[in-house]
Amino acid sequence: MTKTGKPDSYWHDIMLKYAQGTYHFTTGKKPGAKKWKDVLEKINNCQLHRQTRVYDIFGKRIPCKCGYHKQSAEQTALGVQAGPLSSAGSRPAPQSSVGFSLAPQSSAGSRPAPQSSAVSRPAPQSSAGSRPAPQSSAGSSPAPQSSAGSSPAPQSSVGFSLAPQSSSLIKCSLCNEDVDVEGFTEHLSDYHVQETCDQCCATVWGAVGLLHHIEYHHPLTSLSGQDRPSVDPPAVSPTTLTAQSPAYTEEQQGASQTTLHSPSLRPPEVNWVSFLPKQFCRVIKPADQKWIAQCLYDSTGRLKQQFSQNWFHPPSASKPTTSPPDPGSYFRQRMFLWAPMRMKCVTLLKPRTAGNSSSYLQQALEEIHSEEWARWTVDYLTDCELHKKRCALTQLEVVYEQPPPFCTLPLAQWFETAHANEILSHLDELKGVITSTYGSILKLDSTKKITKKLAGGIADTATWMTNLGNEFGQVLNCVLTTGEGAGLDDLCQGIVKRYKDAGEPEPAVIYVDRDCCSETGVTPVLSWFRPWKVTVRLDIFHFMRRFTAGLTTEHHPLYGTFCSKLSSCIFKWDKDDISCLKEAKKTMLLKKHGGHVPTEAQILSSITSSELAKHCRRRTRGVKETHALIQGLLDSMWELTDTTGLRLINPESMTHVWEVQQKHLPCIQDPPDVQLYTKLGSGLQKGDKVLDVLRCGRGSSSLESFHRHQCTFIPGWRCNALHTQMYTLEGVSRWNINRAHQAVDMSGTSHSKIYDVRLMSHVNVLSKRVLGNTLLPEFMPPGKPTNERIAVEYLLAQSDRGDLLSPMEHSEITPPEMQDSRCDSRGVPGWEAVDNLAGYLVSLNRTIIALSTNEIAEILRLYSCLHAIDQSPSKYSLKCKKNVLPGPWRASRKRSGSAPGQQAAERLLERQKRTDRDTLLQGVELPQQVGLANEPLPMPKVLPSAPVEHRHVPIEFQEPENHEGEAVIWQ
Repeated sequence: MTKTGKPDSYWHDIMLKYAQGTYHFTTGKKPGAKKWKDVLEKINNCQLHRQTRVYDIFGKRIPCKCGYHKQSAEQTALGVQAGPLSSAGSRPAPQSSVGFSLAPQSSAGSRPAPQSSAVSRPAPQSSAGSRPAPQSSAGSSPAPQSSAGSSPAPQSSVGFSLAPQSSSLIKCSLCNEDVDVEGFTEHLSDYHVQETCDQCCATVWGAVGLLHHIEYHHPLTSLSGQDRPSVDPPAVSPTTLTAQSPAYTEEQQGASQTTLHSPSLRPPEVNWVSFLPKQFCRVIKPADQKWIAQCLYDSTGRLKQQFSQNWFHPPSASKPTTSPPDPGSYFRQRMFLWAPMRMKCVTLLKPRTAGNSSSYLQQALEEIHSEEWARWTVDYLTDCELHKKRCALTQLEVVYEQPPPFCTLPLAQWFETAHANEILSHLDELKGVITSTYGSILKLDSTKKITKKLAGGIADTATWMTNLGNEFGQVLNCVLTTGEGAGLDDLCQGIVKRYKDAGEPEPAVIYVDRDCCSETGVTPVLSWFRPWKVTVRLDIFHFMRRFTAGLTTEHHPLYGTFCSKLSSCIFKWDKDDISCLKEAKKTMLLKKHGGHVPTEAQILSSITSSELAKHCRRRTRGVKETHALIQGLLDSMWELTDTTGLRLINPESMTHVWEVQQKHLPCIQDPPDVQLYTKLGSGLQKGDKVLDVLRCGRGSSSLESFHRHQCTFIPGWRCNALHTQMYTLEGVSRWNINRAHQAVDMSGTSHSKIYDVRLMSHVNVLSKRVLGNTLLPEFMPPGKPTNERIAVEYLLAQSDRGDLLSPMEHSEITPPEMQDSRCDSRGVPGWEAVDNLAGYLVSLNRTIIALSTNEIAEILRLYSCLHAIDQSPSKYSLKCKKNVLPGPWRASRKRSGSAPGQQAAERLLERQKRTDRDTLLQGVELPQQVGLANEPLPMPKVLPSAPVEHRHVPIEFQEPENHEGEAVIWQ
């Protein structure tokens, strides 16, 4: 039998009941025809659907756009006048078709009919102060309401009757009124929530009370008296106000009590989302758009001019009542007024430490955001589960929405770009910090560690990264060079000009790792730093490393003993400092061993080399004494071997090394009248003694430490020219700021970690102007950046490659036509082209490895002239291949793992090595480990109590003037 659908009359009645709220669709009961689906959607989109008020704030009736509500055009034509609902949200009784209304007033201003104790909302009135009652054709008068508080009796009608109270009504415990379930939340906000007037700070109850307060105490100035609709509130007895929850209570001392009423006025809903720009709506989630718009705009759509805060937090998700939870309210995000993601990522990428890269930051932030998304999901699903348990009592089936998917973060390249833009906008500040550094003891040293990370156009073009530092560990400049010799002339001349422009005196001594002296009498270093007449000294660490070339192997058991005794031949310690350290260690041993008095040997063995360098001063012995001690050390260890018979010293190599290094003995001696030690702080407690903490300015050991940190400035293992320059500038400037704070002994320092020069300068200027003192006393504004080239700029200038950011342009090379030429042994023609290319390559300057643009173009032209066989690369077969484990950063991975008893075996092996070493040194006379000086050493310097002011031109920052609160001066 063919199935037939429901007739249109059935669906028409169902839609009428659904629009009036007396029918609810269950699962599978909605219409299937497209016609009635459209009708259902039109009812849901109607402004009157599920609303408790039919009048707007100006007293105009809200039109029905679907035609299925009581206030539709058809019902109005029949004369049905449904007034506004009562304060409790209950519906009035249906009226007859002859036009009866609930307590209307006549046009002559007649008194209203008596109201019930439920204080129902009055109907909107006309502009004359009253609203005429709609009359029927018979002209009957309005029916009065009962005073007992019950609903009016049903009247005769054409088919309308008052339906009994359904299960969709609940009783409010605050006012004992029956309220529709869908409008219960709105009922609470209208009558039972305490509100505060923004203009007079009066306290009222509910949005209705706030509207009444504004209407009677703060009339709208934008509307005239004749245009503004007036509402005559119903008369309410004092007992009625006492019995129910008040709609308005004004808490002001001395304010006279006035009879307040509960109007039916509600402000029109503001479309806050429409105020946001379209670009905002594309990136902001829909759940966040409304509250963000409320933070940024007022109700008229104008952008707010002042904000009391920068962080704005979203409203918390409301607990589920009868409707399912909205997943969007659980996944809202905080708002910061100035692009929070870009600011945060730049701040986190600035520390130039090992492992700090954009990839690491992106992964860390994505993990944090993922955990936060999981917490929001748990909150949302927990409330859904609670709502599901409540719906189980009413046997209602509810389908819950899926939580929003996780929004992925930008790629690591996005974070890298944001960081690069931040650095490029502060180039002058970063360069100013580097070029405003000076010192009395300079140190020049080079490293190859960072050159292995160069990629792109500068790959394999630099051989050294040369750094110039001072006695405090600060870096005056660091450049990438093609060679350590003549290529440093521009670097040194830039330092000389910097000192001259700032009026700084020449440094007292310069420590280098090579070119310390010359047979002609003029050292190459002084020719670079012309016209300075300073003392040039060789770093003692590099001097000692040259002796290792005369040893057979560094793995010899006597290698460590030879190096430590070689140091003892060069230095001797201050007697008073050693005595204080021994007393402190003796006290510590007494406490450790329960009062047992240690011997002299036990005290000396407990002193470590780091404690000697930290608390004791030393100086060089002199040329003659050093020569005699080194010669005696070589003689005593010349024939020593290990247990297998392997000699420690290679006689031929050591003979040559010692013959050459004797000439440099004067270069390693301490310069006279130069204070190399500086006292740091107030000392360190050891036992019952307070020992001085000293820092030595001798040699280039501080630069060796900087080389390890400098290599970590560049994350990863390869970097192009732009990012190498960017990371180097930021890393060196932050390094200098840290060392500058340590070079001042100030008790009132701020202990802050700020590296923004502009921000620190602005803080000090404002605090000096307002408070009379600087809040960052350890900060000294740097000077304007000089014209010195730094890092990659120096390398590009040496190779004639132009500016750092300008790409190289290669012109198209057209190979010339091949002419008749000689052939090689294989019979391949073009021997002249090979000869020309080889001759040009040999004629290049070998002191500079990098090539200029013209040289590159000429080499490419000669190469293009070669025969195709000559242009093909030569291939060689590998005779052997080393098997290594692949590790990160393309480095070989050591085989790791420990077997049971491995650490015990290593300790046993170390103990055996010490036993073998003592056995090999039996009967050998060696210099003392700690030699004492007979005369006292110069006293150490004391750190200054304030930053040293230099005479360079300080960098100035133009900050906008603050004119807030000032009156506008009319011209």
